[in-house]
Amino acid sequence: MEELTESRRSVGRPRITEILGITNERIVSLYKELGTLKLVGERLGVTTRTLRKYLRESGVKPIGPRPTARSWLSKRPSRVYLYMKECADNSILIPRNTRKIAELSGCTRRQVQDFVERRRKAAKKLIESKGSIPSKTILQDTLGRRFKSEAIDQYTIAVDTFDLTIKLTCVLRTGVRTIVQIPLNRYMKLLSGDDATTQNIEGTTEST
Repeated sequence: MEELTESRRSVGRPRITEILGITNERIVSLYKELGTLKLVGERLGVTTRTLRKYLRESGVKPIGPRPTARSWLSKRPSRVYLYMKECADNSILIPRNTRKIAELSGCTRRQVQDFVERRRKAAKKLIESKGSIPSKTILQDTLGRRFKSEAIDQYTIAVDTFDLTIKLTCVLRTGVRTIVQIPLNRYMKLLSGDDATTQNIEGTTEST
């Protein structure tokens, strides 16, 4: 009897990946695709606790449980912020509507809407406090064309509060209209004079 007990201990319990015939990478892929442990658990038929273990083995920090109302009243980062940061850290696309974000983050839609609006106002205030684009700044569009800020006749700014991207719609003195998108943190460095050039992430250039 003792020998049988020792044998069982040496073998141990089989891993979920062996039972399901999948790899850790597949679990990570499903998590990035579905966005929450709950949805992945329902797909695979395992508990969120087990999924959390395998994600951490792969170096992915999973999003925690739904916060209590008390946590929203504290000075800790809001749950929506933590969700969006987690998405960014793990290359998970953030949904483009508040209802979907609320569903995936475990927050209410009102909490998400309030957060997005607060972040939009804060980003706008931050941009306005820095003034206009410094002279001799070099911008580059997706076609690889570079132009100095002095070549801009006028421009407008829009803030994407979901991924914190700045959209510059510029009209050059030559009559060319160009759209350049820059991450907010890069744009702040640009306005502060810490970054003399900026590389466009996504944009178009067209004649007017």
